[in-house]
Amino acid sequence: MSVAFEKSFDQASSRLPLKEKGLVLDFVLKFMKDPSQPGLSVEKVDKRGFRGFWSARVNDDLRAIFHKKSDGLNVLVWVDRHAPAYEWAENRRVGAHPRTGELQVVVIPEVVEAAIAPAAAKAAAKSLFDDAEDDYLLSLGLPPEWLPAIRKVKDARQLESALAGLPDEVAERLERVAHGELVTPPPPAPAGPAALETPEARRRYFVIHDASEIDELRDKPIEAWMRYLHPSQRSLVEATFSGPAKVTGAAGTGKTVVAMHRARALAAQGKRVLLTSFVGTLCKNLDRSMGVLCKGDDKSRIEVLTVDAAAAAVHKAAGTKSGFATDDDVQKGIERFAFYAASVGDAEFLWNEWQQVIDAQALVTWDEYRDADRRGRGRALGAADRKKAWECFQRVLSQLEAARQLPHSVWLRKAEELIRTGKVPNRWDAVIVDEVQDLAPAALRFLSALAAKDPGNFLLVGDGGQRIYRNGASLRSAGIEVRGRSRVLKLNYRNTRQIQAASELLLLSGADDLDEGTDDRKGTLSPLGGPEPVFQGFPSRPAMYEHFVSETKRLLAQGFAPKEIAVFAHSRSLVSAASDALAAAKIEASPLEKDTDLSKVTGVNVGTMHRAKGLEFKAVFVLGVEDSVIPPASLVAKTKEPADLEALLVRERNLLYVALTRARDEAFVLWSGTPSRFLAPVLEAGKGNAA
Repeated sequence: MSVAFEKSFDQASSRLPLKEKGLVLDFVLKFMKDPSQPGLSVEKVDKRGFRGFWSARVNDDLRAIFHKKSDGLNVLVWVDRHAPAYEWAENRRVGAHPRTGELQVVVIPEVVEAAIAPAAAKAAAKSLFDDAEDDYLLSLGLPPEWLPAIRKVKDARQLESALAGLPDEVAERLERVAHGELVTPPPPAPAGPAALETPEARRRYFVIHDASEIDELRDKPIEAWMRYLHPSQRSLVEATFSGPAKVTGAAGTGKTVVAMHRARALAAQGKRVLLTSFVGTLCKNLDRSMGVLCKGDDKSRIEVLTVDAAAAAVHKAAGTKSGFATDDDVQKGIERFAFYAASVGDAEFLWNEWQQVIDAQALVTWDEYRDADRRGRGRALGAADRKKAWECFQRVLSQLEAARQLPHSVWLRKAEELIRTGKVPNRWDAVIVDEVQDLAPAALRFLSALAAKDPGNFLLVGDGGQRIYRNGASLRSAGIEVRGRSRVLKLNYRNTRQIQAASELLLLSGADDLDEGTDDRKGTLSPLGGPEPVFQGFPSRPAMYEHFVSETKRLLAQGFAPKEIAVFAHSRSLVSAASDALAAAKIEASPLEKDTDLSKVTGVNVGTMHRAKGLEFKAVFVLGVEDSVIPPASLVAKTKEPADLEALLVRERNLLYVALTRARDEAFVLWSGTPSRFLAPVLEAGKGNAA
């Protein structure tokens, strides 16, 4: 017998302890075999005011809430402890919408109006929906009994409270109407089982037809966000593009999901796909997730490699003898030869010049540097100063050559040339890039060469608000044209509304769109609610660590698995102190390193903020968020050029944003002494407490 899962069931089960998640899967197997068997203790919920829900026994403590569709399909919608499960169901009703036919689980109007009322004190006189007729709102999927409540919504705060009680697709339509858009009503859903197989329905429902699929879920756990595709995501996955395409959006909006499903879809067409990113940890996680997502031979046609690993494969095929120099190697060389350009600037200035001009443009001759574009560097350099700076850079290049090393960008440029000239056959038909904001022009040009065979299969995914490395560049600077093929995702699947709201405050004016513009993030919506993130200061570091350990113990006592918790800090010394604090409390800590396999982690994850990229956890602590730490006082002090300082501050602000947005349910930002200047918008909004 088939069974359907509503997304809320996955969300509820994901919040249970690991042992109980296994019990839920055992229950689903029994339920599929015979939902009427006595051991399941099936009964109506709220019999007097029956709202379409039934409950079934998972174990002595847990109850599953489900709906019996008229076509005989059972739809699991929630699972929780006995009392909370019944309370959840009694505050909702389920049924097909009379106009659209969509199966909807909605909060009852009484609860909606109670949520709106506290926010009504300073509300405007006019409702956000005064200009919308009842018939139009109903055609968008608004339940008829909701009309009086939605007419009372007068500001953004009330809107947020109201929309939290509606299905995602209906909430999104109304959000757009509230912002002045004319939204086309959806077509009526088909009757029968096909109603849950439409693109709109598949963003909330997942149907299992065979019990063997349950065992697969047990062996290869898959997050809800991987199963349910929003129509806006599905359209990108299935689209036919005439050239390179770009997908951006705030953290948690499902950009990586689009990348993964796009890779699978192209592989299913028989194409050889390169799924790549700058970050090694992310690639390892992506490879594991693709193994879960793909079936059959599709996975064998997908290679998940870092950009450097892909370039290394090209060089290996060509028999190249030279490798590339690390940043440390180059920086030491610049410090050694900086005296040749002492009248131009110190070693720090020259290092920034190397990164932002020499390496960014893969320059290897004086003529190239003399004519190079230095826009954005802040201080102009005449021909004489450039010549002196080149004396330093030329010696660094000669030193690298003697060691059979190339600057990283030059090494990538040579890999690009090997592909474009056909000296090395291109083994990929499609290229999909995640976290593209971290890539330098040379890396982008190399990937563009790999995708030149069919530019329509070149997808670039990223978020300018998560640009945390120096080398990030615009697509335009690398000659990649995405006009008319850019999309912004605006539904946050990872973070609660509370975490999303706080994190967006950190970015101030928003994020760049990776193409020398600004992303419009207005209207980004999270259907998930939860506790407010904690922003709290302490009089001393020991007091901060004591509170961190206490909260960790609380989470573990609530059923959080240690590996569902992560701790991030800016420096390794702070990370080490956090590990020591956990060890003193006899709590296992697992270091997050470049090659960490998260599927094998058993303890609380502990790592630097840079290790947070591409990951997510139920609860996240960000420790030591002081103004001397983020941004680091030492880096601020020695960064003399205004343009370099501004770039540093943007990266550091983005780094804090990345760390905070790894949290799904609970987040804690803690500090001692003076909080980071980047927290000012959050604290001014009344979301935290000083020491």
